[in-house]
Amino acid sequence: MERLIVNEFNIFMCGSWHIKPGEEDSFIKLWQDFANQSESPSAGRARLLRDKTNLSHFLSYRDWQSLEVVDEWRQSPEFKQFFTQVKKVVEKVDVYTLDKVADSEANK
Repeated sequence: MERLIVNEFNIFMCGSWHIKPGEEDSFIKLWQDFANQSESPSAGRARLLRDKTNLSHFLSYRDWQSLEVVDEWRQSPEFKQFFTQVKKVVEKVDVYTLDKVADSEANK
């Protein structure tokens, strides 16, 4: 089976989101709308994952071409608007900027 290769960058942004109970659907909608507005050839696909045992906990991540692109994204009006809106439904968020240090050997 041939593997489809897509943009794959070495800088990752990851968020750990703890959402106010009952606001999970609102958060998902806000996040998805923002992720769709943030599509860029300098970024990979944004993903939102939900904890199976704590339905108010989510992880998001996206790979990026460079730290400069991440900085530009963080300064965008869309980013600022998203964080203004999402603060209403979030109890706590931790954001990480990560370097990729290894890949698995699978599917090469």
